[in-house]
Amino acid sequence: MEMDRRIFLTAGATSVLATTAIAAAQQPEKPAGGEHVHEHQHGHDHAGMGKLKYGDLMKEATHCVTTGEVCLNHCLETFAGGDTTLAVCASKVRELIAATGSLAELSAMGSSYVPAMSKVVLQVCQDCEKECRKHEKHATCKACADACASCAEECRKVDA
Repeated sequence: MEMDRRIFLTAGATSVLATTAIAAAQQPEKPAGGEHVHEHQHGHDHAGMGKLKYGDLMKEATHCVTTGEVCLNHCLETFAGGDTTLAVCASKVRELIAATGSLAELSAMGSSYVPAMSKVVLQVCQDCEKECRKHEKHATCKACADACASCAEECRKVDA
């Protein structure tokens, strides 16, 4: 039970961080106390993610976090029923949530670490997709596998 609570809290924190990164990237700059607004052009579209350097990657990584959370919850529910056949899947999904959550945050910042991190996340996505495909009779596992495939494709584009 303690492990389930830690998994839930870790997954929830990762999801909140990724969501916060996206929300921050989408917010236009607001002056504090009527100060002068500094207009600038850094290739960012503050109204959306379209012009962020890694906007599509951030979107796909965040989608992986979300579908991974749902998939992991499904795995935990099957564990509660005494079925441990999704144990490897749960492990791969936990790795996915951690890796893609970090990639989403780095992408939102336009970090110079995105290319290196995208290589790691590509492998994590491929491994998770492979495992989730074994269980795609479950809609949550199929959705996670599909999200992994999309995120892996975006990761490949970073090197291209």
